[in-house]
Amino acid sequence: MGLPLIAATEAKLAQFFAWKAKSIVGRFGGTGAEEYLYRDAAVYAIAIAPTNTPDFATGTGPWYSNWGEVYSATHSTSPGPRTEGDLRGAYFPDPTSYWGNLQPALAYAVRFGIPGADIAYARMTGASNWSEFEAGCDREPVWGVRPAAST
Repeated sequence: MGLPLIAATEAKLAQFFAWKAKSIVGRFGGTGAEEYLYRDAAVYAIAIAPTNTPDFATGTGPWYSNWGEVYSATHSTSPGPRTEGDLRGAYFPDPTSYWGNLQPALAYAVRFGIPGADIAYARMTGASNWSEFEAGCDREPVWGVRPAAST
């Protein structure tokens, strides 16, 4: 179902979505110091600036320079080892948890070819405990969203 929009407006919306989708895809990094560890991607709020009053109006921030800094600031108390492994926290594996809330955003990012989205999705669904989340979707299917075919 498409909206009756002129091409220029559709292009602006696509650009905005591509920019906004980075906020989901960025949460699914690996174990590197400059990455946000995918195991802890489903938090309610993330720290985006080293101050409580960043300059949003001009876009000058200051902002964290990479996802690793965002991860460290968001998880000031370590949720566990910074290693590959099971998804954790945020009421996992309940499909109505924050993990479930990530599903539509990440699925759309994959569908529309946002850089890194396919890797992010593979990290999440490749976790050894992902089947626990999927089993819950049989009871609570609302957030059990998978990427549709690319457009």
